[in-house]
Amino acid sequence: MFRCEAEQDNAVAAIHGVLTGIRHERSNDRRSGAFAEARLGYAANRGGREGTGAMTERATVEADSGGGGAGSMLRVATWNINGMRARFDFLVHWLRARRPDVVGLQELKMPEDAVPRRELEQLGYAVEACSEKSWNGVAVLSRLPIEVVQSGLPGGEEHGARLLTVRTAGLLFTTVYCPNGKSVEHDDFSRKLEWFDRLAEHLAESRDPHEPYVLAGDFNICRRGVDSWDAARFEGRIFHTAEERRRLDALIDWGLEDLYRSRGPDDGAFSWWDYRGGAFHRNQGLRIDLLLGTRAVGERTRDVTIDRDYRKKKDGLVASDHAPVLADLVRLE
Repeated sequence: MFRCEAEQDNAVAAIHGVLTGIRHERSNDRRSGAFAEARLGYAANRGGREGTGAMTERATVEADSGGGGAGSMLRVATWNINGMRARFDFLVHWLRARRPDVVGLQELKMPEDAVPRRELEQLGYAVEACSEKSWNGVAVLSRLPIEVVQSGLPGGEEHGARLLTVRTAGLLFTTVYCPNGKSVEHDDFSRKLEWFDRLAEHLAESRDPHEPYVLAGDFNICRRGVDSWDAARFEGRIFHTAEERRRLDALIDWGLEDLYRSRGPDDGAFSWWDYRGGAFHRNQGLRIDLLLGTRAVGERTRDVTIDRDYRKKKDGLVASDHAPVLADLVRLE
C-alpha cells in the first residue's frame, strides 16, 4: 500500500490522530504531510451489529471445500498480502488451509524475477505476475493453466504494476491494486481518479460484460457508508468521496456486481484493519477488497466470505493488514 516503511509509519501516525479523537488530529508534517490521511488513519473491518465490538463471521470457510482443480465447485479469491517476502509462509499456510483454485494477489513488493514461482508450483499453482521492486505488484495463482491476456493497465504505466488479466479455469480473471490517493488534497488523488477512468475505458474497449469475468482486488474505495466503520466522520475524505464512488459505480454499471454485497445483508463487514491502535479487535475497518463479477459469474456464485480468521496470527506468523475474500462458484466448464 505504501512505497516504503517510512511512508507507512507516517500514515499510521496520522491514523492515531483520528482514532484518539478529532481534536488530536495533526498533519504529521514532520516526515511527509502527503500521507497524513493515507489509509485514512483508521482501520477497517466489520462493525459490531449490536454495538458490542463483537464480530460475527458471515460464514465459516471450510478447509476442505476448495477445489484442487476437481469437483463441481470453483473457489476464487483476492488478497492484498502486503509484501510477498514478508508474507510468503503465511500465504502458504492459507493456501493449504483454504485450497483456492484461482487467487488474485496484490502488493507483492518485489520484481517479477523474484516471485517464488517454483515454491508455488510445488504447491500445485501456476503463477503469473506483473510486479516491480519495493512496491505495487499483482499476481494470479491458479490450479489450472494460465494464459496471460493483459499485463499492466494500458495508459496507466506511470502508476506502476497494478493490473494483470489472465484466462484460467473457464474465467477471464483480473487482479488489480488500485492507487491509494493519499489524501484529497494530494496530487495523487486526481491521479487515482484518472487511473480508474482508464480502467473503465479498458473494460469498455476490451472486455465483454456477457462473458464470465471476475475483477478482483484492493480498490481503496468504500463504495457505501456500510463499508466504513465510521462513514459519517470520514465522509469527503480519502476512500469516502463522491468522486471515488462514482468511479467504482461506473465499473459496476458496465456490467459487474459486488459478489459479497449482493449475497448478504448490509452487515458492516470489512476487509482491512490497521495494525495499530487495536483496530482489528475494536471492529474499526474498511471493506475495500472486492470480488466483482459479471452476471455469468454471479449466477454461479454460491457463497462469498471475508476470511477474517486469516487477519490473525497463525503459528507465530504475522498476517497482512488485509483479509482474503473468497467466493465459491459452480464450476464453469
